[in-house]
Amino acid sequence: MASTLFDLTGRIALVTGSSRGIGRVIAQALAEAGATIVLNGRDEERLAADFSSEFGAERVYARAFDVADATAVATAIAEIETSIGAIGVLVNNAGIQHRELMLDLDVEDWNRVISTNLTSAFLVGREVA
Repeated sequence: MASTLFDLTGRIALVTGSSRGIGRVIAQALAEAGATIVLNGRDEERLAADFSSEFGAERVYARAFDVADATAVATAIAEIETSIGAIGVLVNNAGIQHRELMLDLDVEDWNRVISTNLTSAFLVGREVA
């Protein structure tokens, strides 16, 4: 019953930060709903592991690119839309953290967290739109 209410057959879904954790579970749910999924993370080999055998290689793609790099995002989204098709579902899931005391956190690390967790959603969303 749920599959008829949430049918994504023929839709292309990009999930950033989908190499593990919440992003991986979201990508799996979208694939189970029929979507062709584009997995994103930093390690392309790790991304598509198991997905292709479960959902078929024609419905699972892996694209490693830095979601916090405007040029990399623009290039990757253009390549995805040219080689796979228009992205109809976007899940901006990429995120990082540093588990240390604020007093010990370098400003460069803080900026990387902000860039990955916030700016990347803007960059990827803008390109997909």
